[in-house]
Amino acid sequence: MWGSREYGPNTGQVKRFIERLQDLSPDEWRQVREAADVARAAYSSLDWRDIEAAHKEKYGEAPWLDAASHAVRRADWMDPQDVFIAHSAVLALADAEVITPRQFGVAYAPFAEIIPIQHLGHGKAPGVKKPPDTLPGRFVSRLNSLPLAQWDEIWRLAYAVQEAVGVDAINAAEDAETNAVGDRKDDVIDLLRAKEDLYRDWPESEFVLHESLYQAIGDRVQRSDWATSMTQRLGNTIEGVTLAADRALGALVFRDAITPKQFWTLYAPFAAAIPPESLEVKRL
Repeated sequence: MWGSREYGPNTGQVKRFIERLQDLSPDEWRQVREAADVARAAYSSLDWRDIEAAHKEKYGEAPWLDAASHAVRRADWMDPQDVFIAHSAVLALADAEVITPRQFGVAYAPFAEIIPIQHLGHGKAPGVKKPPDTLPGRFVSRLNSLPLAQWDEIWRLAYAVQEAVGVDAINAAEDAETNAVGDRKDDVIDLLRAKEDLYRDWPESEFVLHESLYQAIGDRVQRSDWATSMTQRLGNTIEGVTLAADRALGALVFRDAITPKQFWTLYAPFAAAIPPESLEVKRL
């Protein structure tokens, strides 16, 4: 069916990516592994079941996805520790038509700088930014990838924390952050950049949450009073979570300069969804 397009509708980019893999130097592979470590901390893990379902819905049981998979998994010229990283990227390239830009970015992130998408020629893959390399940047990235249910849970937790400890305790913890700034110029710059991303992504977050709502309630009730009420609630959720995230960012950056109690006063709403230790870059 596919003729010369043995890797599907994006065969050209898949082929060029595999060819480029074979030319990577040991130092370039080291950079890929380091980028993969950063990506693990910056992004939620992909649920490939969603991608497989989207693939089957559009293409059925097309054999070319297995062909793309085997081209990497059976490559005897690749170090075994690198196969998984490359495998995720090649599947994302092959299925670029049916996955979201965010899903593609997560899968391809380790290669974003070593094999930029634009070097693969014309194709269906979107552009990819390198994963954020600062702790607050990774927090914002993870927050923006959380599903609707977790945003709602974080909002309720933030309210519960405020009720439990009181506004004065929250203000005192924030004052401790401010007093910790001192001459930590680089930390402040990282924090401000992350906050800029946080507030810039408000419209994107609102779109994602409303899309989730509409998929859940169906077209017939979108214009009902209940739907209007839920839309207003989502707006409150976005605002509440974003303001809580603003506090949490400062707690992450200045964790070493405030007390553990102050840290958890500010970070507690996110502890389950984004454990602070998961934001650290670790070598697996």
